[in-house]
Amino acid sequence: MAKKVYLITRRGLAYRVSTSPPAEGEHGVLFESENGIAWDASEIQGGGVIYPSWVSVADDGSRPLVSANPTLGQYWVNGITYTSKAEFEAAELAAVLANGYQSMTLVAWYTTPANHSAVQVIWTLSDGTTSNRIANRRQVSPNIALNVGFGGVEQAGTSGISVGNAAQSADSTAIRTAFGWALNDLIVSVAGAGTSDLSASIPTGLNNIVRLSNYDTVCTRYDIWPSKLSTLETLSWTAADNALMANGDSFVEGGVNGGPVFPSILQSTSGRTVLNYGKGGNTIEQIMARQTRSPRAKNFTQIIWDGDQNGIVSVSDYIAKIKAGMAGYGKFIILPPFVDRGQTDVSQEVAIRDAMVAEFGSKVLDWRDFATLDGNGNPTDAMYFKTDGTDNIHGSTALMNAAATAVVNKLTALSY
Repeated sequence: MAKKVYLITRRGLAYRVSTSPPAEGEHGVLFESENGIAWDASEIQGGGVIYPSWVSVADDGSRPLVSANPTLGQYWVNGITYTSKAEFEAAELAAVLANGYQSMTLVAWYTTPANHSAVQVIWTLSDGTTSNRIANRRQVSPNIALNVGFGGVEQAGTSGISVGNAAQSADSTAIRTAFGWALNDLIVSVAGAGTSDLSASIPTGLNNIVRLSNYDTVCTRYDIWPSKLSTLETLSWTAADNALMANGDSFVEGGVNGGPVFPSILQSTSGRTVLNYGKGGNTIEQIMARQTRSPRAKNFTQIIWDGDQNGIVSVSDYIAKIKAGMAGYGKFIILPPFVDRGQTDVSQEVAIRDAMVAEFGSKVLDWRDFATLDGNGNPTDAMYFKTDGTDNIHGSTALMNAAATAVVNKLTALSY
């Protein structure tokens, strides 16, 4: 008989399973066990950490994990949250960074101190010296910065990699900063905006946390992901809860053949941060999978637009996958698939639209209500980015502008 069990992690390592939720300083990923079934690595998804190639669970959830020598970065699961600063010390990171593992995303939750007259250090991660370290600082400028020292040489200049603005780093401001690094790849994020530096050399042997005493009272939480999240997922950690998460295929990802990028247009139109989770060529199953993999997805209002219904099996299967993917989401807007330029049989697209309305009601935003249509109710050429036959799928800037305005109006109507 199937039993729900938690794969429990601590210090970046899997170390037990349990039928009870994780405790403070632990993180648990929920699975169903079928009398001791073993899960293959490919079946476990989420954020990144070091784990053995497979785990085995007894029916009572008591059997420990198997493998004394995990492979680095073998597969992805969720991260660890610490709300007690005393737990976030060198011993914790030494376990996370065991065997030379040097990839991490670290999110710090804090309130900027008053009396901003000198550089203030939020945290540093070092080898115990000032020569090799990564430091999260609030500069006098003011801004938020990441400083990287390698062999005593500042990798991004003495000012570091800057992100944020004066308002975000003003005295007594609640803020989150997210920093992800791996090898020579960095991402720095404040309030959903990011700055990347691809040239800095990351020092090794970083296993010592140092925090200045004046910050001990203002840092309230750290989130540790012992394998670097994608740039987009790192940005999502610092985006405000009123941000929008746009998810879909190339209609959302944008930039095809130099065409418009819908999330960028929507961000400009709405005045809200819009995270672009679109991926060209994705099926609805792949699109919905991102709804569960993004660390803070349920904090944001979702805008779903699968423009080209790639790999559709049937209308009923398509709707069922959307329903499963959006389970637990209260705030979302979904747009039906668009139609190709010159397409004559649009019965499937109409059937999908009707099934969406039946399932999701007022959360559906039909593009037919904002696009310019011809006498047959199909989009005019002005709605397509290309009209020379080289791309009969993707929308024009005019279409995306109209879609962004319609989304903003729908957000208002739904009180999102």
